[in-house]
Amino acid sequence: MMSLNARQLDQVNGGQLILLDIEDITDKRKIEEGLAETELLLQESKDRLQLAIDAAGLGTWDYNILTGELISDSRFNEMFGLPPASHIDYSHFLALIHPDDRDRIDDILQRALNGANNGEYEREFRTAETGDEKTKWIRFKGKAYFNSFGPMYSALI
Repeated sequence: MMSLNARQLDQVNGGQLILLDIEDITDKRKIEEGLAETELLLQESKDRLQLAIDAAGLGTWDYNILTGELISDSRFNEMFGLPPASHIDYSHFLALIHPDDRDRIDDILQRALNGANNGEYEREFRTAETGDEKTKWIRFKGKAYFNSFGPMYSALI
């Protein structure tokens, strides 16, 4: 595919001067089309994952180790007796775990953040009783993902 650009310059010696630029943009177009297709496939994959998470009744959360913030979905919040749009930090999350399980779960998560077991973890624990919420057993499984800046955190509960 070719791109043609033309520009008329001022009169030179009584004649018109036109500058033409021809560029082969075939590779650029192929890259753009490939990116668009990749973005579509990525969105379809995200949609299928969300459908599977919803169908299984899983709760999900991401942990930002720089800020301590847990970004959770409404199912996670429901499991822990939190309002649907709750925002909590890591210390608040630990407080939602039964006191007898809290240190063990914190240790497992800290080891995953330090790369133990390839960042993967899986355990069962009890929730703490809060107000009307009775103790529940929760099974959680997840993986700490690492980049060049250190660990990033993601989990399925």
